[in-house]
Amino acid sequence: MGIVYEGEHIELGHRVAIKVIVGHEENDEMLKRFQREAIVLGQLESDHVVRVLDCGTLSDRTPYLVME
Repeated sequence: MGIVYEGEHIELGHRVAIKVIVGHEENDEMLKRFQREAIVLGQLESDHVVRVLDCGTLSDRTPYLVME
């Protein structure tokens, strides 16, 4: 469903995880699930769940999440 990359915030130097969805063009249900995941994780505040710091779409319309 997705690929997770290790990244670094350019200005702050924080390490982050960047999750992108693969094959979203062919599967609307997968895209909807990914968008729901972004919304739910963005609203959660728990020591047991990673925080979502950002979400959006890349220039090729690939959705992504940036997580701690």
